[in-house]
Amino acid sequence: MSATTFTTPRRLWAVATLAVLTLLIFFQTSAVRAVGGDAATQVKFVINGTNCSGSGSYVVKISGTAVGTIANPADCTCAPSMRTFTSTDASVLALINSPTCTNYGIDMVNQSGTTYISWGRAEITRATSGTETVCVVDINGGSCDVADLCAATYTFTTTPGTTSFSAPADSDHDGIPDACTDPDVDGDGVLNASDNCPSVANANQADFNNDGKGDACQDSDGDSVLDSTDNCRSVANHFQQDADHDGIGDACDTD
Repeated sequence: MSATTFTTPRRLWAVATLAVLTLLIFFQTSAVRAVGGDAATQVKFVINGTNCSGSGSYVVKISGTAVGTIANPADCTCAPSMRTFTSTDASVLALINSPTCTNYGIDMVNQSGTTYISWGRAEITRATSGTETVCVVDINGGSCDVADLCAATYTFTTTPGTTSFSAPADSDHDGIPDACTDPDVDGDGVLNASDNCPSVANANQADFNNDGKGDACQDSDGDSVLDSTDNCRSVANHFQQDADHDGIGDACDTD
């Protein structure tokens, strides 16, 4: 005869309690990993620029919020000391939610005289994945890493006032990157989901051939002239000749 093992109510209660505690620990650990496992621990803005006269400063921004100011002393050299701003402040780091959903900006404020900027970048240090770099502006179209300010065409002269740069792309300058959560990328008042040109402002949504793509972002006849300005939208006429100046191109004018 085989032995029979009886489980007492107390033992059942202990097993159930242990199971619940295990689940709680699992979910809490998972939540921590998901929310804070690779959280930003530091953000640093680095600017390679020089000031040959006048005054001014740089204001650095995260998702449209100003988080710091960088002085721009007069030094006028091809090898200036990097202008930097570093923060580990919790309120600043809270603005960084993910690499693709955070906009980084640099404003050249109250510049006067002759000021040059080569590039400006944001360096975000994360808990597990290390440091990621966002190139906010590079006048030469590079990767924000050339030290010599005077190399190639790495110079940019500002006019008096404020000049703004940001990355990733933020077409309507509302602090929300186009590729992330901005419901109206081009700022024309028509939400992306129903906009027939989501990346080009066209509040009137004109679509002459009713194909679902707006005239402001389509070249139906392939002549390199957008439908919105093409005087023959269905006939290729790159040079837009209009002999009688009636607004209808010669290529499709029947009179």
